[in-house]
Amino acid sequence: MKFLSKITKKFVETKLNIGRVINLDGKFLGYFGKKKIGKTKHPTRNIVLPGLNVFAVQDQETKNPIFLRVKYPGLKAIKP
Repeated sequence: MKFLSKITKKFVETKLNIGRVINLDGKFLGYFGKKKIGKTKHPTRNIVLPGLNVFAVQDQETKNPIFLRVKYPGLKAIKP
């Protein structure tokens, strides 16, 4: 979250966002599909299961996304 805080402050300094309020959000999405991905500890429950960590920065007033990052445990991005 340190990275998201720093990038959000830069967006405010450079006036890339229109609104006055920035929303930082992090979610864990459990994955139950056929693809083998790594396991991660659920942030609010005391369990470990396969899933994705999603981090988003959003302009709260206009609802425009500013930055989105998804971490897939155990997988690497494939270049097209």
